[in-house]
Amino acid sequence: VSLCSGCGGLDLGLEKAGHHVVMQCESDEHCQMVLKLRFPGKLLVPDICGIQALPRGVDLVACGFPCIDVSTAGKREGIYGQHSGLWIHVIRLLRSAEDRVPWVLLENVPGLLTSSRREAPGIEAVAREFEQLGYSFCWRVIDAAAWGVPCRRKRVFFLASLHGDPRDVLLSSGIMSCLGGCLGGDLIDDQVDQDQEEVRPFHDTLPCVSCYCRAPSSSDFVVNLSRPATTQVGIVPCLTASNIDSLCAVLPSKGALGKLTLECAEKLQGFPEGFTDFTLSVLAKGVRGGVKGARARMIGNAVSVHVSRWIGEALMCPQAKKFVLTDIDIPLDEALSDFELTDEEAATAAAARSHSWPASGWFIQNYPGGIHATECSEFPVSYPLEHLGSVLTLDPGCCMKRLKRELRIYCEKLSAAGRQCTDVLINALSTCDSSIHAATTQSRADGAFIRVGVLVWAKIKKHAWWPGEAFDLSTYSPQELTQLLPYHLIESHLLAGRKTEVSGREKRLLVCFFGDQTFAWMSHDKLLRYEEARSTMVEDALDYRGSLPPKLADALKEADSAQVLQSFQRGETDDHGELVKLRSAPDLDFIRVRYSKSGRSAQLASFASKAPRCDNCSTCKGSALRACLRNRAWAHAAAGHAGAQIAILRHHAIGVRLAVLWRLENRFYTGIITGFKASSFSHLVKYDDHDEEELQLWSPCEQVQLLQDDSSDTGNGSASEGEESGNGSASDGVDVSKDDGEKENGRLQFRSKKKRS
Repeated sequence: VSLCSGCGGLDLGLEKAGHHVVMQCESDEHCQMVLKLRFPGKLLVPDICGIQALPRGVDLVACGFPCIDVSTAGKREGIYGQHSGLWIHVIRLLRSAEDRVPWVLLENVPGLLTSSRREAPGIEAVAREFEQLGYSFCWRVIDAAAWGVPCRRKRVFFLASLHGDPRDVLLSSGIMSCLGGCLGGDLIDDQVDQDQEEVRPFHDTLPCVSCYCRAPSSSDFVVNLSRPATTQVGIVPCLTASNIDSLCAVLPSKGALGKLTLECAEKLQGFPEGFTDFTLSVLAKGVRGGVKGARARMIGNAVSVHVSRWIGEALMCPQAKKFVLTDIDIPLDEALSDFELTDEEAATAAAARSHSWPASGWFIQNYPGGIHATECSEFPVSYPLEHLGSVLTLDPGCCMKRLKRELRIYCEKLSAAGRQCTDVLINALSTCDSSIHAATTQSRADGAFIRVGVLVWAKIKKHAWWPGEAFDLSTYSPQELTQLLPYHLIESHLLAGRKTEVSGREKRLLVCFFGDQTFAWMSHDKLLRYEEARSTMVEDALDYRGSLPPKLADALKEADSAQVLQSFQRGETDDHGELVKLRSAPDLDFIRVRYSKSGRSAQLASFASKAPRCDNCSTCKGSALRACLRNRAWAHAAAGHAGAQIAILRHHAIGVRLAVLWRLENRFYTGIITGFKASSFSHLVKYDDHDEEELQLWSPCEQVQLLQDDSSDTGNGSASEGEESGNGSASDGVDVSKDDGEKENGRLQFRSKKKRS
C-alpha cells in the first residue's frame, strides 16, 4: 500500500524490485493523472483521511509524507503541522488493521532529525508511536548520488518491522564511506592531489561520489539562479519543487549553456523520460496551462527511484545481509550528551533529545538501552559517478539573451552574499560566453587594493596604546564608505547628515584596531602617528612585561603589513632607494583579505547579510524566513551596487537625480527621487516626463546611473542603449583609493537590467 504517493517514485522503485502495489493514495490532481497513466488498474484513493482500513494481507506500507512543516526551508511548524501531520493517519491505519502489517517504510527530508522552534525533532514523535505499536525500527540518511547520479539528494528513510530486523535491510551496507575501492585501490589523503592519470586507471570513468568530492575533476556545473550559493562542480544541486526552472547548466566540455529540461530532471530522479507528462492521460483533456510548473513540482517532491528500488530489493530478502553490532552503537541519550547543555537541560534525558538526532540509528524491542545511535555513511552503494555533460539535456527553446542576463545577476548576488566567483566558475563562463566572463572578473583585477587609512596608536583603557587605522568619515562619499566599513558603523553618520561637521581637535575619528578587528570613536588627543611612535611603544611594552603579549605582536604584524602597503601605494622607496614591494610585507595574506577590493567587499557584504534584522520593513514584520530588506540593500551596496549605494541613504536620497533603465525599451530615462517608503525600502522616482514609479533601487534587477546636477549629458528620455552602457559596475564609477578626500561627481552604473511590465 502506497500512501502520499506523489507521482509514484516510491511505487516505481518498489515495483522494479519485485513488489506489487495494490493501493495508492494521493490528493493532488496532477499526480493522480500520472498515477492513473503509469500504474493502470491500481486502486487510487484521493484522500488519506477518508481511508477507514487497510486491505487485508498487506506486507508493506510505504509513505513519503509531506515535508513542508519539517523542512529547514519551510515554516518549521513541526511534525504535527497541517501538511506533515498526515503521517499520523499511517499510525491510525496500522492500529486499526485486522492483519498486522509486517513492514512500514517512511521517507522525508533530513529536517525531520532537527528540532524546530525549541521543540523536539519530528522523528522523536514518529519513533515513540512505532515503539508503542510494538515495532522495531531504524533510520538512515541516504544520498541518491550514491547510485552514480550527478545530483545530491539527501533523504531520511525510516524502516519499521514487527518480526524481522530492519537494521539488516537499511544499515548493513555502506557503513563506511568509500576509500578508493571504486577505483580499484585505496584512495588515501596524500593521493588526492596527484594527477588524474595516476589516481584513475580510466580517463572516462569517474569514481563514486564520495571519492569524487575529495578531488573534483570536472569543469561542468549547474547553478541555481534563484539562490546564490557555493556550487559543487560536476554535481547538480538538490532538485526541489521550486528550483528546477531556475537551474542553469554551464558545460565548458561542450561549450554549451542553457536551462535543464524536465526530461533531464526526471532522469536525475530515476524516472523514464516523460514519466510525469500527464497531458497524455485522457483525464487531462480539459487542462489548460500550468503543465510545466505542475511537472516540476512533482519531480522536485518525488522520492528517488534509485533509492526506493534498492530498499525494495533488500526487502525481498531481508536476511541476505546481517547488521553487526559494534562499539559505535551507543544509546541515543549518551550520543546526544556531547551537545553543550545547561544544567537544567542536562537534568533530563528528554531535554537532551530536543537536539538534532544523528543521521542513523535503531531501536529493537526488548533490547536494553532503548534507542541507539550508530554511524553509517550516506552512500550505501558506490556506483561510478556519471559525467554531467553526458547526462544533462538543455532546453533548446531557452532565450540565451535572457539567460546571460540572469547569470550576470547571479554573479552580483554572489558578491552581495559575501561570496566570490570561484576560478572554476569564471573559467567555465569564459568558455561559454566571454561577455559574462568579463563581468565576473571586473572586481578581481590584480593589484586592486583600497587605500589604507591613517595608521595610528590609540590610547585605550585595558592596554596603554594599541595600533589601529583611523578614518575621518567626513572626507569620504557614501559610495566609498560602503566599500570601506561595516554598515552599522556608518549608518548613523550617513543618515545624520554630513554637513554638520565638528572641526579642530574636537572632531572624533573612527579607529579600526588591528588584531581583534574592533572599532572605537576617538578624539585627536588620544591618537599618535604609528610610524613616529612605534619604537617607543614597543620599548615600553617590553620594559613593562619583558616580552610582547601575543595579541599585541599579531596586531603589530598586521600594522606593519598595512604600512608596507601604504608605502607601496604612495610610491615610496626603501633604505636602498628602491621602490617598496608588497612581498616585503610581514603578512601578505592579511593584505589580500583586508585591503583587496574584492576581499573587503565580500567581507562587508557578508557582515551586512548576517546583521540583526531592522524589524521595520515588511519582511521583518511578515516572515522570519525572508531576509531583511535593509540588510539586503546594505549587502548589495557593499558589493558595489550603484542603486543600493543610493538606496541606503533612505530619505536623504530625496532630490538625487538619476537615470533608470526601462528594459523593454532598452533606454535610460532620467528623473529625480521624491520620496522614501521604509516598509518596502523603496524610493519614489518622478521622471522628467512626469511619470512616477516606486522602485527598490537596491534590487539586482534595477540598472541605475547617478547623474551630475546639470544632467546635460543624458537629458530627458536619453536614448543610450542599455546593452552598451550597462556593462560597468559601481566600483568603476567611484575610486575608493584616492589619497585625498575629494568626491567624484561621475555617473554610477551596474550590469543588470530592469524588467518592466
